[in-house]
Amino acid sequence: MVTAIFLLGPPASGKSTLSRQLESRHHARTFRLREYAGQRARTDPALAAVMRRRADPLGWLPDRTAVVLVRDAVSGQFQPAVGSPVVFEGYPGNGYQADYLARLLSALRLPSLALVLRLPPQAARQRAEARRVCPACTAEDGEPHRPARLAENGRCADCGAPAQRRDSDEPQRLAARAARFLQHLPSIRTALTAQDVPWRTIDAELPPALLLAAAEAELHVHLPKGSTP
Repeated sequence: MVTAIFLLGPPASGKSTLSRQLESRHHARTFRLREYAGQRARTDPALAAVMRRRADPLGWLPDRTAVVLVRDAVSGQFQPAVGSPVVFEGYPGNGYQADYLARLLSALRLPSLALVLRLPPQAARQRAEARRVCPACTAEDGEPHRPARLAENGRCADCGAPAQRRDSDEPQRLAARAARFLQHLPSIRTALTAQDVPWRTIDAELPPALLLAAAEAELHVHLPKGSTP
């Protein structure tokens, strides 16, 4: 089975939901760059300054900062392993990041796979308009990320606090995020496939159980050339 999964897709395609399912069923760990950077920034003033001053309007960090953080994560808390794969949710974000991470994992002889969720723009907009997050019961840094389970009254089903829309799901920001994803997707694919990383696309309009089954099938059968399960 692969030990590193590049889980890519446009906003609202279900990356967080699929990550959570893989965590539950396969002891996976999910790496999100902004969350990891936020944790590190608590004790690293230089990184905190970079996050304040140099992140772009959509929150993306400079490439040099991103790859250093990923290198540290892969050698520490998020080291991929058989029986405990790492899901790189929404990462890499461009061809430079993809090339760096693919080469790093290849040097460590860690099999990887790119799973790309495909979702039409209209469906993505509808999902984004409907989903809510709960700032009261999340331990994440910055804006809450994972969609909340909602009760019938629209509050968080876990803690009862009012749920809210993500700032990043505001229509203009959502459109900008989707456009950025589409802009960089070809270079990401070129960089990963050049390192023999299998690239598989899954229909994100599938029901969650079927989407998970499709992802699991890919995890078990697609390995880079020369690797062994």
